[in-house]
Amino acid sequence: MRIGGGCLLCVVLTPLACGGRSELDRVSLGSGVGGVTSVGGAATGGHVDTGGMPALGGSVSTWATNNTTSIGIVGGASATGGTSASGITGGTIGTGGSSNDVSVIHIALGSNHACALLNDGTVKCWGDNYWGQLGNGTSTNSSTPVTVQGLSGATQIAVAGEHSCALVGDTTIKCWGYNYYGQLGDGTTSSKRTPVTNPLPGVARLALGSAHSCALLRDGTVNCWGMNRNGQLGDGSTSNRSTPVVVSGVIGAVEIASGFEHSCVRYPDGTAQCWGQGWLGELGDDNTADQLTPVTVQGLSGATQIALGAGHSCVIVHNGTVMCLGSNSYGQLGDGTTTPSGTIVAVQGLSDAAQITAGWLHACACLADGRAECWGNNGYYQLGYGSTLDQYQPAPELVTGLSGTVEIAAGHQHSCALANDGTVRCWGRNDSGQLGNGTTLSSATPVTVIE
Repeated sequence: MRIGGGCLLCVVLTPLACGGRSELDRVSLGSGVGGVTSVGGAATGGHVDTGGMPALGGSVSTWATNNTTSIGIVGGASATGGTSASGITGGTIGTGGSSNDVSVIHIALGSNHACALLNDGTVKCWGDNYWGQLGNGTSTNSSTPVTVQGLSGATQIAVAGEHSCALVGDTTIKCWGYNYYGQLGDGTTSSKRTPVTNPLPGVARLALGSAHSCALLRDGTVNCWGMNRNGQLGDGSTSNRSTPVVVSGVIGAVEIASGFEHSCVRYPDGTAQCWGQGWLGELGDDNTADQLTPVTVQGLSGATQIALGAGHSCVIVHNGTVMCLGSNSYGQLGDGTTTPSGTIVAVQGLSDAAQITAGWLHACACLADGRAECWGNNGYYQLGYGSTLDQYQPAPELVTGLSGTVEIAAGHQHSCALANDGTVRCWGRNDSGQLGNGTTLSSATPVTVIE
């Protein structure tokens, strides 16, 4: 996706300037959290500057098993209105080619797999495939990208622990992979190796957690489905659901994000509410109890994007500062300590974050100048700064060799970045081929995903 410069993902939504680069509107990217088995991937980054529902598409805040994250495009077209990103040529996803080439416009990570949305509306995935989360009709792992079967016209993707979803147009949710708790939303608990339909209408954004899924609707309400043992569906119960249920009390939300077993929404005034697992302080209500319905994050204002991990939650505020709360055993709050916090603390040294993502026990930020920094657990080198010795870093470290980054996503113990030339590069754990470079060797620095 050739946008140029810093870390901003754009879609043709409204005639507003996108970081001064083009007449495009910024939207929230979901890639909330890193993926672990049965953890949601968040994917997510980007942000709607002042709230307001996007006209089309929108973002998916997923947690890398969230972190969710997905960005919408209009009618499956190129997300950049102008010269599109380079195509899948020369053996590399998103390198080389003309404006007519197929190119990557969004990435999202799960536990041990990853997916990429292409500008022709198709989706490719790679890595662990035990539950069919690659969507190619098999259960065989792949260390290079494979095409999701029977899926076209996708405008968003969201990837979680061991399941994946896409929004087709602005009307149909398609999901595949692990479904023991009903997280695919098709009314069954049978896992699927190819996409099945969730009939929920009016969806603007998707967010996936460990074994639950959520959708922000165009009217500002939220529906969730799947595992609910900690109240992560927000309907006031702890009953699992294989079809969507309404999250209690959410009205006028503009962003949704899901973590391991909790979810959050952001409102136009920069405040946020969260629900679900709370014993690590990740809900921000200065409490350690699970919450079956949304509670307000205390002391938060000016939030522009949310990303959720296994037991930690992070936000960007309007000045580019990043704030986090919750579990901090590996320094995933980024405040220079390993002390947990039930209220928000500032990540050290970050003042120009454009997008954030949270993994299982780490987090990353894409900076306005196109570089990226990560902090937290580094047991499988998922921070990407070259060290194979440090087990964790409680403050941000610069990812080696990245420039022109427009999106970053975190999984369980791996991370990936999308550059402005369409290239995807990944680092960290690779035992299932989740780095996408044709090997199963872990890497402490970014390697290029190949076709």
